[in-house]
Amino acid sequence: MKNTVFITGASSGLGKASAKLFQQNGWNVIAAMRSPENENELNLLENVLLVKLDVTDPQQIQEAITKGTETFGSIDVLSNSAGYGLMGVFESSSPEQIQKQFEVNVFGLMNATKAVLQIMRAQKKGTIINISSFGGITAGPFASLYNSSKFAVEGFPKLYILKFLHLELT
Repeated sequence: MKNTVFITGASSGLGKASAKLFQQNGWNVIAAMRSPENENELNLLENVLLVKLDVTDPQQIQEAITKGTETFGSIDVLSNSAGYGLMGVFESSSPEQIQKQFEVNVFGLMNATKAVLQIMRAQKKGTIINISSFGGITAGPFASLYNSSKFAVEGFPKLYILKFLHLELT
């Protein structure tokens, strides 16, 4: 049975590159993105399932996971690649922009992780990779909101290798 990876933010950047790499190495890929109908490359690859996902929507997270597990049977790896950067001077940012920056980069990542953990716990195995950036290590000018959201991701484990066989979970 092939391993399956669930990748958020698979429409571009590291997410898309990861989807291609896993697929080329024989994995099943659940490529999650906000607009799968606009994807014209990953949809041509064998064993790649495109799913609609806005990581700020818990219902879409569950629907994407359900569709992926119905198609491939399991999720062995979650790669949290979804994110975006709001650039500019902090004082010009609206409360809605500040909220959105953290909803996508921090809470979306946590919500996807929490949802997949349930499956991995039932499987008694799994790996979770949380993608951050250099912006989570050092702050730059005109990127205070992006940097602070990535600093939060740095505080959340970037790699989980879960082996539930020898743990007693409550």
